[in-house]
Amino acid sequence: MKKIRFFLSLLMLFSISVGNVWADYTISFKDTGGDDGTSAKTAIADLISSSSGYVQSIDAVKAYQAKSGFGVKLASSKAVGYVNITLKATGENIGQVKAEKIVVNAAYYDESKTMKVTVTYTENTTREQTLNTLTSSIASYDVTLDSEKTIKGIKIESVTQSKGRVYCHSIQVVAASSGSAEPSGR
Repeated sequence: MKKIRFFLSLLMLFSISVGNVWADYTISFKDTGGDDGTSAKTAIADLISSSSGYVQSIDAVKAYQAKSGFGVKLASSKAVGYVNITLKATGENIGQVKAEKIVVNAAYYDESKTMKVTVTYTENTTREQTLNTLTSSIASYDVTLDSEKTIKGIKIESVTQSKGRVYCHSIQVVAASSGSAEPSGR
């Protein structure tokens, strides 16, 4: 009987430790499949094409489905735009994890080659980085994070209106410690 209890205890300990291994994930934005859209979107279903299960909520202003292959377009001729994503803390797809970096796949629309990225940690501190070298084609830009802190949200935004519009195809969350991360609260 003692051997069975010991074996069950080991099995339970193993299953708990395996359950805390978290992989990288990528949130991809939904494009029109054609030309740039002209109607601003605010809902998760209208803006995110894959990995929406990691998203708790979204706050979007002047966010449009972009031309095919470009994801979301931020800003209009008269106002800056942003998408602010709150990541899930519980459930099947936990988005709030410790991460070493995020990779933003982005491009510029017209003249301004600048996008601001803000990552909020569960401790309500932030990591802000301005991407100043966007190109006209989608390219990858790293935002290095404090891998000891759990990310709670990601905000991408244009910094100027009109010719400052930018595209964001996707955001990859690269989990801490060689491809796995420990979620908060587990």
